Amino acid sequence: MRTLERKGLITKTTAMAAEIDVLTLYHWDPARADTPPNFQLIATSNKRRWNVPIQATGVAIASEIARTTFGGVTRGDVRRDEIEHDIAVTTRYLQFLSGTRQEGAAWVPEDALNEERFSGKRPDALIRTTMSETIVEVVGRSYRAEKLEDIFNRFAHEKLEFT
Repeated sequence: MRTLERKGLITKTTAMAAEIDVLTLYHWDPARADTPPNFQLIATSNKRRWNVPIQATGVAIASEIARTTFGGVTRGDVRRDEIEHDIAVTTRYLQFLSGTRQEGAAWVPEDALNEERFSGKRPDALIRTTMSETIVEVVGRSYRAEKLEDIFNRFAHEKLEFT
């Protein structure tokens, strides 16, 4: 981290945020399921997992140099919910890296996904293997059943993971 900061690639700061256990809340496979999930149950499970103390958390924010070099966008001031969500997405990515996975499996982050394919509403990530793709949607603190259902309806024709 010090080297990245010294090279001007990140800014380190502290934010008040909760860190949750990032576990899959629901996995959908349209080839195997015939009824949609219980969105209220998923929302309730999600609300429970976010019921943890907020604490000072070290965060690194990519600089303009890093965004120009490696990709990414600036979306203005970052709210606590967004920081928490980004921490959870990063945790899921690290789980992907350290877990058992198919050879050649790739993590495709939101900013690398084609907007047209997703009608302008890209998921958090996509896990691509030689056999299939799974959409990854990390469920944020404020996601209610209606939002989960909206996300599901957008992506129900594909494998989907609510994490």
